[in-house]
Amino acid sequence: MLINVRKIVRAAASALLFFVIPSILLSVQSCTEREVIENEIEVPTYPDLEGMKADTLFMKSAVLEFYGAYSETVDRWYLTLYTGFPAEYDLGTDTYTGHGQMVKLCLQTAISSGKEDGWDVLVQHYTAPESYSDLRIGQWETGYDDEFDHPYYGTLWASYGSYYLSLDSQEYAPYMFIDGDFTVARDSAGQFTVEGMLVDGTFTKRRFVYKGDFTQIADYEFPGAPDSSLEKDVTLTRAELPKLWIFDRGDQYRYENPPRFSNYRVYLTGDGVSVSMPSKTSKVGFEGEGPVMMLDLFVNPDSNGKIPAGVYNIVTREPGGGIDGSQIWPFKILEGFPHYYFSTLQGSWYFNLASTGYWTGDYGRVTGGTLNVSYEAGSDEPVIKAELIDCSNPAHKIIIDWK
Repeated sequence: MLINVRKIVRAAASALLFFVIPSILLSVQSCTEREVIENEIEVPTYPDLEGMKADTLFMKSAVLEFYGAYSETVDRWYLTLYTGFPAEYDLGTDTYTGHGQMVKLCLQTAISSGKEDGWDVLVQHYTAPESYSDLRIGQWETGYDDEFDHPYYGTLWASYGSYYLSLDSQEYAPYMFIDGDFTVARDSAGQFTVEGMLVDGTFTKRRFVYKGDFTQIADYEFPGAPDSSLEKDVTLTRAELPKLWIFDRGDQYRYENPPRFSNYRVYLTGDGVSVSMPSKTSKVGFEGEGPVMMLDLFVNPDSNGKIPAGVYNIVTREPGGGIDGSQIWPFKILEGFPHYYFSTLQGSWYFNLASTGYWTGDYGRVTGGTLNVSYEAGSDEPVIKAELIDCSNPAHKIIIDWK
């Protein structure tokens, strides 16, 4: 069965229903007297969950995924329980394939190896976080949906955190968990028991029980579209990319005072492409159609909007998607990050933009090479030359000759 994520139904009610908003007293001071005005605010009724019966889901299979460090002290895992066989999910084609019911749990644990020899960190009682930003060991993450910009398929929705899903539904309609607790236990023979009760945004209780082994799967390999469609080397000159855009994002990758670098997003684009970024932390916007070369550079913090002359060497990402902090220095160019990790494009990429917002034609994620920036005498306009490589095997060259 195929379920289209683009037809996603936001079945969960807002978790804000948990917060009771009191009447607000507004004071207005005049010259002669003090008036008190009481504003009545209607507060949604919170149902009585104590007497509400929960259906019990008896789960038959369990899949474990390690998502790496959430912070310096907390690791994140996804444990997905199924009433039948594990479902297959393909983000690239927006489909789930499977039957039955599914409970996805996002666990916060102590730091471990991320492999089977580190599974003991999973064994504990898990409670709901007090807020979205307060995730600690022994807590689970509440569920939420987020818009996801896929460079080849366009805008998708993706679900994160902990949620319930009926795989037999005709539409992809996750019910996001917002409260409750559960326990992961392990006996002397190594068998796990997962048992608990969570409440979703529609105030439906869902109790679940699982006993058995965990099957750990490797890091998610994106199946829908590769990170490069290049079939041969590409040479990009100023004739193809006449426009230069430079955006200073500050020390976005590593906040320090004083900063030791600035992150410059540099775009070389065709005449038909416009690029915008309202603030240092906002999402970059594209309009029009044509080729785009996106360069993610680390430069001196006092560069004042000008790309410093010099040779920029590649910084590769860590296996979990992060960056080695010791590599974040000026005169570095950041490798393109695989696009399924982020809701906004990160790192260095070459692509062709269509008027629909989709990518079309050739595109490639930069994974290696060097870039050289220089200035001719008396000119403030950079000369950019680079020989970069994409993520194909064997790799293709992305050559920039911009002057």
